Amino acid sequence: MAATNSTPEHPRRPGGDLRDRLAPGPGPLRAADSRLLSGFEYTASYNLGNTVDYTPWGGCKVTYNTISSDYRGEFRPIYEMVYNHYVKRLGGWAGYTTQVAAELRPEGAAFQCDHPGFGTLLYSR
Repeated sequence: MAATNSTPEHPRRPGGDLRDRLAPGPGPLRAADSRLLSGFEYTASYNLGNTVDYTPWGGCKVTYNTISSDYRGEFRPIYEMVYNHYVKRLGGWAGYTTQVAAELRPEGAAFQCDHPGFGTLLYSR
């Protein structure tokens, strides 16, 4: 580590961690200990057929006691964006997200979704 750099160097990248050079400070994709990635990993794991923890929740009128099996095993074309950000760009690990991104590659257009799709084209290098 250079004497003038207070950021520990990333072991695979000379000159420090890419995260700190591109986006210093807390960003929305790293907020709450990368909660967004945790959500994608949870969803990918469940949709790949794994058992996941689930806590019943609800309000005054309805309580959801079990996780829904509707659309289980179906993936929207958004995993490439998450994979490329957390794994390729930041050098992190996202096992289930990586698996889904590889299964969907190349991602096509999103259908009835609020994102554009085409993640392989837009986010891969």
